[in-house]
Amino acid sequence: MSTESFLEKKYDEISKKLREKPQGLAELLIKRGFIASRMGEPRKANDDISQAAKLMELNPDQKTEQNILALTKFFSGISLSDSEFKEFIDYRNIPTSESHSITTDKSSTGDSKTIKVATEKLTLSELVQQLDSLLSEQEINKMISESNILDNSKQDSQEPNFAEKIALQIKNKTLQSQKLALSDFETLLNIFIRFINLEQIASKSMASEKSAVHPDSPIFSTERAKLFENTPFSNILFLLVNILDFDLKSNHKKSHLFLMMFSHIWNSIPKSPDFDPFLSLFNTPNVSKLYYKISRTFADAIFNTLLDKPKDPQLASALFSSCSIFFQELFFYCIEFLDPKKKTIIIQKSIKILSLHEFEYKDIFVDSNYLISPNMFIDNSLHQKDLPPVPKFLFELFQISSSENDDQPNIFGNVLLSLVLQKFEPLKDNKKDVSTGMDKSYESLILYSTKIVSYWLQSTEQKTKSRGYKILANIFFCQNSDLGSKILSGPLNVESLFEDYEFNYMKTNLNLLLLTDALASKSQYRDLIGEFGSNFLVYSLGIKKNPNLIKDYDESVATHITIIATKILCKLAVSEVPQPSQTQPGSEEEKKQSDIVLEQDLVDIYVSVLKNSSDIDVKTVMNVAEGLGYLSLKTNLKNQISTSPVLLPSLVKHLNFIDHENEGFKHELSTIRFSIVSIVSNLVYRKPLLSDEEKAAHSLRDAAMKKKKNSKEKKLEDELESPKFVNLRCLSLSKIDGLLDVIVSILLHKNKPSETVKETAVKIFLSFAYLPELRGLLVQKGCVNVAVDNSTIFTSKETELPLREISNPTDFTVAYFLSKISVSLPPTIAFPSNGKVKVNSLVFPLLRLCMYSGNDVLCVFEALMALTNFASLPPNPNSSNELTPADLIVDKYKGLDVIEMLVLSDLTMIRRAAVELLCNLVAVNESAFLRFIRSADKVPTIQDINNEEEINKLVKDNNALFRSHKLHLFAALSDIDPDTNLDLKAEINNNSEFDPRTVLASLGTLTTLCCEPKAATFLICSHPRFLKTLENLLACKHIDFIHRAIFIIYSCLNVKVELVSKNIKKYGNLTKEIQKLSSSKYNELYNDFNASTDTPKADQIKSLALQCIEMLK
Repeated sequence: MSTESFLEKKYDEISKKLREKPQGLAELLIKRGFIASRMGEPRKANDDISQAAKLMELNPDQKTEQNILALTKFFSGISLSDSEFKEFIDYRNIPTSESHSITTDKSSTGDSKTIKVATEKLTLSELVQQLDSLLSEQEINKMISESNILDNSKQDSQEPNFAEKIALQIKNKTLQSQKLALSDFETLLNIFIRFINLEQIASKSMASEKSAVHPDSPIFSTERAKLFENTPFSNILFLLVNILDFDLKSNHKKSHLFLMMFSHIWNSIPKSPDFDPFLSLFNTPNVSKLYYKISRTFADAIFNTLLDKPKDPQLASALFSSCSIFFQELFFYCIEFLDPKKKTIIIQKSIKILSLHEFEYKDIFVDSNYLISPNMFIDNSLHQKDLPPVPKFLFELFQISSSENDDQPNIFGNVLLSLVLQKFEPLKDNKKDVSTGMDKSYESLILYSTKIVSYWLQSTEQKTKSRGYKILANIFFCQNSDLGSKILSGPLNVESLFEDYEFNYMKTNLNLLLLTDALASKSQYRDLIGEFGSNFLVYSLGIKKNPNLIKDYDESVATHITIIATKILCKLAVSEVPQPSQTQPGSEEEKKQSDIVLEQDLVDIYVSVLKNSSDIDVKTVMNVAEGLGYLSLKTNLKNQISTSPVLLPSLVKHLNFIDHENEGFKHELSTIRFSIVSIVSNLVYRKPLLSDEEKAAHSLRDAAMKKKKNSKEKKLEDELESPKFVNLRCLSLSKIDGLLDVIVSILLHKNKPSETVKETAVKIFLSFAYLPELRGLLVQKGCVNVAVDNSTIFTSKETELPLREISNPTDFTVAYFLSKISVSLPPTIAFPSNGKVKVNSLVFPLLRLCMYSGNDVLCVFEALMALTNFASLPPNPNSSNELTPADLIVDKYKGLDVIEMLVLSDLTMIRRAAVELLCNLVAVNESAFLRFIRSADKVPTIQDINNEEEINKLVKDNNALFRSHKLHLFAALSDIDPDTNLDLKAEINNNSEFDPRTVLASLGTLTTLCCEPKAATFLICSHPRFLKTLENLLACKHIDFIHRAIFIIYSCLNVKVELVSKNIKKYGNLTKEIQKLSSSKYNELYNDFNASTDTPKADQIKSLALQCIEMLK
């Protein structure tokens, strides 16, 4: 057993003991730390030693002499001697081979203490030079010749030579954060290449002496393998690889050097067209481990060099060659021969490289210089002897991506497959073939991919055929690639996929279903599936009915087949495929089309699965969730899914039971969460308000679809999609325990939600918020915070002035959602001052929402209502410098321009909300107050307010000065006739010609403004209609309007302007109306008087009237 294996075993043993939490924790941590240091894992070593030190501080019993001595040596940078190390970790039989050789007390060249004294004082550079002088070509050849005659059974006892010890000291220094100079790095790299070159020469020489066989033949591979089994040659080679790998990380110049030198030596190794020189060699464990380490270093060097975008032609050429070597050679060997953990690391390295935008070498994936040949499979380990020649990388990528094991290599292999296909999109025009219009490398990719897939699908071996279905499914699941479509455009087509399915094994048919599922996601294949795959889907759906007829029947596989078949049928049920116009409703053709789609049966299958299976596996839950996502699009099923006590509650329950810490379930968890969000989104979807043009476009689209709904169906569908039923579905869903928590969780930053997920989730919140009774629940569940976190309403560049309409769909939805919350909940409760979302932060997005220009202007109305609520809020007592919401609206964000424009809206409800907001603003903000009275004294007064001729002339003059003043706007909005209906309970909508509440809000604004002499003078002395308006209001017999009118008169009289008092006193019947209000006969004065609520207001009117009479005397 090698040293590395011994150390790994001991590391695992101590880790297992630590999990049992024994008393000697500190000692075990120190032991594991020293082992980690020897294994070349300095971070792990530092973590363990640091934890041990803390434990010793907290618990004096852990401070043994041995522990203290070990810690002192570690922190002083002093390594334990080999004998001390062996004794300390109680592990005396560690061999002295490979990269972690431990020196013994005596060596072949003399006393180890003498060597230590001779070399410890040397610098890192001096050690490198000494190693270079020791490892001459003659010395390496000697090692090679001695290695080939060694008795392997005795090699564990071989002691390291002087060169090994020098190399080990260099490694230890680099592990202690000492960096090699570039020249020293080059020297070590030259030594490494010297080893490889001399091994090649020696191998060929020995082969020619022994026989005439090819030096890379299987006969000679055992002779070569001896070099890599616990020999000085292999020990030094491993040490060199470890040093180069560790020192190269993140160093771009060393990466460049490594690639240029190593690619040259690799390309100089002769290759045979009939035999791969490394294939048999990789069967030797130490050889595969060596090339695994080389591959890691190679990948890091490629990544570093790609980031530099090399312009030097020589380096660029080396980079291209290195990429070819890595992907077509090293990747192939590593994936074929390494264990799953090491495979995963190599695949991850590949993903890291391909994730770079700078990687532009897609041609290497289909390079004909790296074709794999059946003759290469010398031991038949790959069972592909009849495979046509295809590129090594592509073959191995397809192999790992179609593996039946859902392990880490398979998962990451599919990620790599997706990235490779992305590199072929979009196609580059300058490489297109003129005859086909297709990128040449992409054409080669299609050719080779079709060869592999066709070969697998035509195989008589069920395992190989199953692999063909799976890789084709994975290709189709890769987004933005049409490779799958290209593969199915030739002799291999959709119809051929479903041939002979009755003779397939169950697992083969399961992968055929996965492929069908992938095809069903593409609209162009759905009708073909219905035509050629319907029998297969029906067969799969009923597979559990006749288990005795299936030779390899497996209940678990049968469940998966049923669930996936159901999901595919769900997709087909909601697809809208254009059909010939002659297909009539109720015709035989139409009935045939619907035979396969039994929507209610599909729902019943899912109910049965979720209801009767408490321990269903995660993949089944995922497929059920995906299938329900499609069914939830069907209008006639929405109410049933929403109210089902099984479907969504069970999905949420199973989601919570899945191990969220298990990385293996990451994809499934993500899919289930997204599916639940999609289901809820479909169920609570609210049809947008359409313009006439949009309605016409929808009619044309419906006419092109496969089914033309009759009037009865259309009426039922419209009713089920009406706000009434959407609200009922929202209420039902809100009662499902944990459902809102799932939607909130998918928006957490740790789950990295996509823009689609963000937009979908916040639309759900908005739909729920249409119901006032659910708004408190939404705040309580944290929906407000995550909605804001996933938008840019506070951080976008659009938050700068001037105000602009919100262009981002998600930001718009979030702002609309927040406006609904703000309308019905007290702002200080919904948005507390110590919370994440504060009232002041909402002012700007709500003002931008007021600028919405679409069809559904309800959002504008609610934004105005929310701002009205905010405008009345007092200053924050905890922050004297903080502006109030009213100050932000008016002074900081200049919102009055927007609000004034909305006062002029043709829509009654928008106009009312804007006036109500202005009413609140002028009462609390000085700038708003002054804005509406400014220059009022510049408007000339009327000489005789009772001169009807003069008044009529002014009223008819469109250029009269009073019309251009802002106070005229409120005076006009307050104007009523004696017969105007002022019932506040009357039903008003946006098309109503008159709104009494707008009048009331306008009068409230004037109540505040006319306290200023300029405003009072303008209204009473310069406006030709306002006194008549006041007279009509006092006579209207509605207490709210009379209350505001008498207050205006009182305020105007109170400013002590003689002309104001004079005009009020002598105008028409105004004084008589005031006299009437001084009466206590409230029931006669007011038609809408309610003694229990209106008495205080009536008393105030009487008091104001009496004061006005007194001032008019």
